[in-house]
Amino acid sequence: PKTSSKAADPPPPEETDDLMLHTDDVPIAVVKKRQEVMMKLWKEVNGHDKAEPFKKPVTKREAPDYHTVIKKAMCLNDVKKKLDKNEYEGSLKEFSGDMNLIFFNAMSYNQKGSEIWAWAKELKDVLKSLEK
Repeated sequence: PKTSSKAADPPPPEETDDLMLHTDDVPIAVVKKRQEVMMKLWKEVNGHDKAEPFKKPVTKREAPDYHTVIKKAMCLNDVKKKLDKNEYEGSLKEFSGDMNLIFFNAMSYNQKGSEIWAWAKELKDVLKSLEK
């Protein structure tokens, strides 16, 4: 892609509505509703029968080279902590990014065809279907 020294104009407000990251930019009722949606999505995924391996951080004991292969680790408990602290500030995009990162990491680190890879793919698909 070409780069330009001229800064791009920001998109009109209607295009940035779902990308808002700060509660100052979004009515509090909208932020609360999005928070409820994110918590519901998290609970659905976390309660899935294949979610167990994705709940806690991967340890060096489980996978000694994991943190050299995976640069930004994420787990369901980390997402829950961020939800509880309202760190997503109503940003469904940021929440979805973290959730998908869990499954992307698992599918990147584990071999295709392995149980963990298959479970990560299944949960990724579950999340995608719930987000519709």
